[in-house]
Amino acid sequence: MVHKEALVHAMKLHQEDKGKPEEQRQSLQVLCWAAENEMKQQKKKVSVSHVTLKRWLKGGRSCQQANKENHGWLIPKEETSLIIYCLELAP
Repeated sequence: MVHKEALVHAMKLHQEDKGKPEEQRQSLQVLCWAAENEMKQQKKKVSVSHVTLKRWLKGGRSCQQANKENHGWLIPKEETSLIIYCLELAP
């Protein structure tokens, strides 16, 4: 969860950076370091990869999300139905 929070912060920094002239823009690696430092100030230790940030900026998905979508036993609608059914069975 902290990792995702840091990546979202790095993406926000990237969006802010896009408004600057090209010669003043920071690299993705510097933006990741800035996000890591922000998390460190909040007493949260996390490492953010510029490669992961680049993938996210291109609309990529996390490994966890990809595994869930590609190897899940149930689709989200089936999961919800199963949970509701189990809750109905519980006393």
